[in-house]
Amino acid sequence: MPGSFDRSPKDDEHSIYRNWNIKLIALPILAAVALIAYVVSQMGHLVSG
Repeated sequence: MPGSFDRSPKDDEHSIYRNWNIKLIALPILAAVALIAYVVSQMGHLVSG
């Protein structure tokens, strides 16, 4: 059936790059959130003694 799956290889390349862009943005944000949570939890231990 021509037309039912009418995507060119360029569309696949764009979706791959889009997924990589999302990962490249999300990973540093997740790492920063984890680092901040770790620091805050350590500060809580230091304050409580």
